[in-house]
Amino acid sequence: VTLGNNLRAMREKIVDSGREVIFATYWPSSPGACTQYSQSQFNLYQDHMRRLNQEITNAAEATGDTLVRLDDLFEIAKRPENYFDCLHPSSDGYELIARQWMDRYDF
Repeated sequence: VTLGNNLRAMREKIVDSGREVIFATYWPSSPGACTQYSQSQFNLYQDHMRRLNQEITNAAEATGDTLVRLDDLFEIAKRPENYFDCLHPSSDGYELIARQWMDRYDF
């Protein structure tokens, strides 16, 4: 089962419930926050995140749903303290993401 199939199945359930579907890509990771990885491991991790973001983008484009691009939030990646761990932002990081989301999109 591919990520795209899972996204389509989730989307179908959301649409069936009468809700609007909004897809969002993952934000960039910070090498400073991902200290458990060597540089080559971090590069591989980033490659996987790019693939996931492409799957999310493809699913949104195929259905015409709103896509919130967070993968270009390079400001968050500049400061490791914006992360709780390699993937999850800290409260400061989530605040940056929320501000960007609200500034870019009229929700």
